[in-house]
Amino acid sequence: MLILKYIKYMAEILQHRNYFQVAEGNLEFIRGDIWDINLPDSAWPLAVYNPGIDLIKKRLKQISITMNNGTGEITKSIFNQFEIRQNAGRDAQTADTTWSFIDKEDQAITFMLNDWLNMIGDPVTGFGRHKKELMFSNMQINVYNTLLQKIRYYDLWCGTMKNPDINDQLGERPADLSDVSMSIFWEMAIRKII
Repeated sequence: MLILKYIKYMAEILQHRNYFQVAEGNLEFIRGDIWDINLPDSAWPLAVYNPGIDLIKKRLKQISITMNNGTGEITKSIFNQFEIRQNAGRDAQTADTTWSFIDKEDQAITFMLNDWLNMIGDPVTGFGRHKKELMFSNMQINVYNTLLQKIRYYDLWCGTMKNPDINDQLGERPADLSDVSMSIFWEMAIRKII
């Protein structure tokens, strides 16, 4: 009798480990491959060549976002024996996005990145354009479920170019120069879970 009580007790403790609990009514996992961007023409950097949002979306194969999720903290040492901690707000809500493209022979994306670099600082004179002419003012990254319902989005403001990667690796046949990428630093980023 004691063994049966023990088995029943263990079954209650580990109840969450059976198939019906784990399957959770066949809920889907969160997908990271159904996404889109909203980038208004008015948000485009004024001094930089704009190949058009349609072409950017066609050639953009991946965009990743890394947000600053840190928290502020107050720490007090009491009697040199205890360390007490308390959350005190959040760190700056900044983010980095990395955009990976597959460019084509018209080199529209490659030209855009090279033009952006030259507008930041001319290779001969070092002259650069004003910040307002070189930044994205805002954009949104949207994530959808398999029913194409928006489940998450990221609002991003004031984006500046960090690290463009223009492929310059020449070689034997077949040499591929179509993979190009850029990183954008955003001064303000907000994640919204719907």
